[in-house]
Amino acid sequence: MAADRIWYERLLKPKSFRSRTLYFSGVVSFMALLVACAAFVANDLISQKESLRRSVERDVEIFIQSGASSLAFQDSAFADRLLSGLREVKGVEAASFHLDDGSVFASFGKYDDASGGG
Repeated sequence: MAADRIWYERLLKPKSFRSRTLYFSGVVSFMALLVACAAFVANDLISQKESLRRSVERDVEIFIQSGASSLAFQDSAFADRLLSGLREVKGVEAASFHLDDGSVFASFGKYDDASGGG
């Protein structure tokens, strides 16, 4: 109890106007710093997510272009090698290339033809 009273007297109950002004300006500055830090963290998370999205879109475009050439030349060995490269990408469990008639040209992973996923 006595220790609580000492903290209250020293920190929370300043004596003069000058010490109260310094105390409140310190509190306001600290709160402004916290808000600025939160804004920087939020901005960093948003930009990191956007960067990851752009990276995945770029990788998908490369796979689509390469896959289109393997479909055009009916090169299933190249399509299999291309799809096997997706094994290293986190979050990709299965992928496939389909022909115009809907049949599977090449696939990897737990691809189920009935699910229509790929």
